[in-house]
Amino acid sequence: MNGQRCSMSIRIVAASVIIAAASLAAPNAARADSSSQAIPNVTPPGHKSTVSGEDLGPVQWQPIGAAESHVRYDDPEWVKSRKAATIKGRYIEFVTLGRGGILTYEQVLDKQAYFGTGHDMTLRGQSQSRFLRERQVDFDPAAVKWSGRVEYFVSQTPKATCFVYHATFGTVPPRPDQEVYGNSCFGPQKPAASLEREMLSMLAAARFPDGYGHYDLTLGIPINAPAP
Repeated sequence: MNGQRCSMSIRIVAASVIIAAASLAAPNAARADSSSQAIPNVTPPGHKSTVSGEDLGPVQWQPIGAAESHVRYDDPEWVKSRKAATIKGRYIEFVTLGRGGILTYEQVLDKQAYFGTGHDMTLRGQSQSRFLRERQVDFDPAAVKWSGRVEYFVSQTPKATCFVYHATFGTVPPRPDQEVYGNSCFGPQKPAASLEREMLSMLAAARFPDGYGHYDLTLGIPINAPAP
């Protein structure tokens, strides 16, 4: 009997040690998980996500020229490169702009479908990207501005000055079937007002398909775009 009690006591002590060790290790494990997620990157490599973070799946980009593009500029110097893909009922272009920055263009192919107009949500979603988080860009609703159809904000941090934007528009205004979004970032020495002026000029110069074979749609920014 004494032997059984001794054996049981040993087992209880051993179990207590294991539980205590687990309880000590758990907070460290939780902190490690938290720190690893500090700068999220939810889109797997080779995939495309929407501006709000939905993963559309793997995408196969194809380089395209200005004549094939849905994003037109009168001066070719505005654009460095273009590539396009079709995925899950969307035509998408990724445009690298001539002065720095990116423009992603999307058009829904289903004539009954259209984009929502939750601009704040999409600006917030962009600010959660790894690229902008690494530059310490945070979404601040109080900093949001409008110009034409474009909602945007400019963020100046110790690491960068960034312009982040989003717009929806289309051939039938109440049901926008096209959207553009993106960002442009420079070093922290770049004046915020200068970047804002340059990006609005860049966006003002862009023209998009109007549904009738022409490229007459603009983002409605009321300024004249200077030469690049």
